[in-house]
Amino acid sequence: MSIKNALVVDDSKSARMMLQRLLSKMNVRVDTVDSAEAALLFLEGAHPDIIFMDHMMPGMDGLEVLKRLKKGNKTKNVPVIMLTVKNRRCDVDQAVSLGVADYIVKPFNLSIITQTI
Repeated sequence: MSIKNALVVDDSKSARMMLQRLLSKMNVRVDTVDSAEAALLFLEGAHPDIIFMDHMMPGMDGLEVLKRLKKGNKTKNVPVIMLTVKNRRCDVDQAVSLGVADYIVKPFNLSIITQTI
């Protein structure tokens, strides 16, 4: 799969900027939003090739967005990579059961992102 456009959803500005820099080095165009709600609004008019989603965010969390994306006709086939500090097996299992393409524990680096894509 050729990744040209990505959406990064994270309430942490530094995490968004870091991932944007890493993906830009791979010639990926990156859009960023700071909340789950903003992601859902963004996705009404855009169709990224991949979504990097933080798990824990104020308001709606990443798992709830994942559930909604997998039910949507336009978004159900877009791979979602969960980015989180949560590394318990039950957290990973829950995300996988909801359809996450991969699960990356923060902190991450270019090598991890490259392998995942």
